[in-house]
Amino acid sequence: MRRALSVLLALALLVGAVSPVAAQTDGDDSSESQDVGEDLTEGLGPETLGPEASLEPDSGTQWTADAVVYPNLGSQLSAVAVAFDEDDPNSPLSGEAMRSSVGTEPNSVGAEPLLLTIQTDGNADGVVDFLASNGVSAANVVGDYLEAYVPPDLLAGLAAETGVERVREMPEPFKTKGSVKSAGVAVHGASVWHRNGFTGDGVKVGVIDTGTTATAKDGFTGLRALRGTELPSTVTGRCYIDVGRPSSDLANCDAPGGDNHGTLVAETLMDMVPDADLYVSNPRTWADLHSAVVWMHGQGVKVIVYAVSWNWHGPADGTSPVNPSPINTAKWAADNGIIWVNSAGNYGRMSWLGSFADTDNDGYHQWSSGGAEAQTFYLRAGAYMFIALRWDDTWGGATKDLDLQVRYSATRGGTQSVVGSSADTQNGRATDYPYEGARVKVLSGGDGYYSFYVKKKGSSVAPTWVQVLIFTDAVPHLPYYTAGGSIGSPADSSHAGVLAVGAASYSSTNVIRNYSSRGPTPDNRTKPDIVGVDCTRTVSKSSGFCGTSQSAPHVGGLAALVIDRNPSFTAQQVANYLKTNAEERGAPGADNTWGHGFAILPITGLIPDDGCAEALTGAGSVPGSWGSDCLSERRSGRNAKFYTFSLDSQASVRIDLESSVDTYLYLRRGLNQRSGGYLVLNDDGGTGRNSRIARTLAAGDYTIEATTFASGRTGSFTLTVAGIPAQTPATPEVSVTAGSGVTEGGDASFTVAASPVPSGPLSVDLTVAQVGDFGVSVGSRTVSVPTTGTATLTVSTSDDDVDETDGSVSVTVS
Repeated sequence: MRRALSVLLALALLVGAVSPVAAQTDGDDSSESQDVGEDLTEGLGPETLGPEASLEPDSGTQWTADAVVYPNLGSQLSAVAVAFDEDDPNSPLSGEAMRSSVGTEPNSVGAEPLLLTIQTDGNADGVVDFLASNGVSAANVVGDYLEAYVPPDLLAGLAAETGVERVREMPEPFKTKGSVKSAGVAVHGASVWHRNGFTGDGVKVGVIDTGTTATAKDGFTGLRALRGTELPSTVTGRCYIDVGRPSSDLANCDAPGGDNHGTLVAETLMDMVPDADLYVSNPRTWADLHSAVVWMHGQGVKVIVYAVSWNWHGPADGTSPVNPSPINTAKWAADNGIIWVNSAGNYGRMSWLGSFADTDNDGYHQWSSGGAEAQTFYLRAGAYMFIALRWDDTWGGATKDLDLQVRYSATRGGTQSVVGSSADTQNGRATDYPYEGARVKVLSGGDGYYSFYVKKKGSSVAPTWVQVLIFTDAVPHLPYYTAGGSIGSPADSSHAGVLAVGAASYSSTNVIRNYSSRGPTPDNRTKPDIVGVDCTRTVSKSSGFCGTSQSAPHVGGLAALVIDRNPSFTAQQVANYLKTNAEERGAPGADNTWGHGFAILPITGLIPDDGCAEALTGAGSVPGSWGSDCLSERRSGRNAKFYTFSLDSQASVRIDLESSVDTYLYLRRGLNQRSGGYLVLNDDGGTGRNSRIARTLAAGDYTIEATTFASGRTGSFTLTVAGIPAQTPATPEVSVTAGSGVTEGGDASFTVAASPVPSGPLSVDLTVAQVGDFGVSVGSRTVSVPTTGTATLTVSTSDDDVDETDGSVSVTVS
C-alpha cells in the first residue's frame, strides 16, 4: 500500500495560469512621525538579502525529474496522463494536487475533471470538436486559446490531438486579506477637487476582482449591503457562476461567507470618486477576465482598478505571447480608452532577481555570495505557497532548461525527501517557455522544513538572470530576497496606459511600505509607476485595509477625477497627468521604489475663497477659532485653519499653537497647501499639550495648518509666529496664456495667472474677442484668481456648419 508524507504539493501547470493573488497584506504601521523631513524609505537594493540560511542539497538526494512523455502537457500533467494510461489513477503525480505520502490522506484525483488551458496552433475548431466528441464542452475560446474542464483519462488523447501545442492546469486562486471615508481622500488632494465640483459625476469606473474558485461566486461579499451608503445605490455587475458563465445577478459576486476583497477595493475607490457609476466583475480565468473587460468597455467604463496579481506570463518586457493573458487584456483596455490601474504587489521581500550562479559547478543555482543553494522555510499545517521561477530566454522557443525542486525534512539540516519537481522540457519548441512553478499546501502532520532549489538541466546553457517570486502569507519574507524585481503581473505591463501602484503609509506619506513591490523589471524598466496610501479604514475593515490592493483604488479614484475634469483625455494622458503631478519622493526623477512619486492632484486654479485660509502680515500672534466650517484634509474629522507666509531668504522660524484644546501643527511648502505631503508636523512640542515647530527654512512660500489632536474639537486658539519678515503684499501682475488651438464648436481654454500670487482672491476684468465667426459671446468677463495664483477661463464656441477661413479667439486683461 502506497503511503505518503502528509504534504500536498501541487505544481503550476500553465505559465501565468496560476493563482491570481490579491495585492494585500495585514498589519498597519499607522503611527505618525513627528518630523518626517528625513527620507525613511527602507533601503533594499539588489545586493541586500534576507537572513542567511544553511540548508544545502543533501548529498544522498538525487535529482529525480522523470522523463516528460507528453511534452505539450508539461511535466505534471504528463505524469497524470501516464498514470491513467497505466490504469493507476492513484499516482502520486495526479491532477490538481501531487501527493507523496506517509499518511492516510487519499492520493488520487480520481475522475474529477481538471480546469485546463489549451493553446493551439490555430486549429482551435478541431480541438473543440475533439473535446465535444468526448463529451467535453469548451468553456471559453479566444482565438487559439481554450479553457475547458477535461477528465484526466482524456489527457493522453488531448496531447496527441492535431493542433494542441500546450496544455496546463489552472490552479485555484490564492488570496489573503484586511459611514467611513478613507483618509486617502485628503492626503491625495481629492477633497479639494470635490469642493470644486469634480466628484466623478458621469464617469464610469470598474473594479475587477476574482472568485476564490471558479464556482465560489464571491470576491465582493458584503457589496449589496453597502449599496446606498458606502457604495452607489445602483451597482452593475458581471458575476460568474462558473468558467464562461457570466450573469448580471450581483448574488453571484456576493456569496455569504465568501471573500470580500473586491468590496474593500470598491469602498476605497468610491470614497475617492463618490458620484461615479460603479461596475464590478469577478472572473476566475484569463478568458473570462478579457470578456469582463470587453463588457466594461461596452458599458462606457473609463477606469478599471485591478488589485490582483498573476504570476508572470511573458518574457519580462511587459508583453505576453498568450492571446488573452492579463498583460494583453490590460493592453487591450488601455488601447481602447480605459486607464488600467493595477496594484504593484506586496512582494517586496518575497522575490529574488539576479544572475544565475553556480560556482561549484553542480548545476544548482546559488542564492547568495556564500553559495547557499536552498531557500528554506518552516511551514505548519494549513500553510500555502506558490513558487514561480522565470529566467532569461526566448518566450516561445526556449532552450535554456532549468528545473524547480521542492524537498521536505522534519528537522533543520535533517534528511531531505523530494516531494515534487516542476521540470518542463525547454528544447526550442514554439510553446517552450522559460518558466517553472510549484504550489505547496501543507496537510495535517506535515509541519517541517521545506526547501526549494533551482537546477540547470544537464548540458543546458545557463541563463543570464533568474527570477523567483513567492505568493504566500505563511512566511514574512524569503530567506534570500532582493527588493528589486518584485513587481507582479499585469502591473509589469509596458503599456503607457497601465499604472503599477506601490504603497506608502497614509500617516507618513514619505515612508514606503516594506512589502510594496519594486523595480526594476528584468529588462530594466522603472516600476512602480506611482505610489498611493494604504491601511486606511473602510466599513468592511475598520482596522485598516492594507497593501497595494488599497493604494491602487486610491490612485484609480484620482484617475477618474482627472477624467471628470478632462473628459477627452486618453488612458495614456490620464496616466501621464498623474505621474507629472506626483510629489517627488526618494531620488530625483523616477525611481524603482516610488516610481514618479506620491500621487496627488494639483490644486492650481481650484481652491475657492472659503474663509479658512489667511495670509500672515508678519511676525506676531493671531487669534483664531475652530469650527465645523473649516476641516483638516490631513486629519479626518478635525477642524483646522490655515495661515500662509513667504520668506525672501533663509530664516529661523518658530511657530507656537496654544489652546485649551490639545493642538496639532503642520507646516507645508507652498501657499494655501492644505493636503498632501508636509515639511514637518508637531503634536506636543510646546508647553503642556500645545504644539511648536522650530526650524530653519529656506526662501519660499509656506502654509501652516493649525488643527487639533482629537476629532470634533472646537474652541479658540492663538497662533504665534516668530522669525518671519513683514509680509508686504506686492501688486500682482496678471497675464493671460492661451491653451491649444480650438476647432469651431469646441471650447477655448485660457490660463489667467497673477504673480506674485495674491494673498486673497483677486478679481480680474477681461475682454473676450474673436476674429472670424466662432459664435463666441464677446465682451467683458470677470474671473476670480484664487490664492494659488492661477485660474482657468473657458470660452465656448459654436459650429454653424459653414466653411470659413481660419480665425481666432482672444482674451486680454481690461
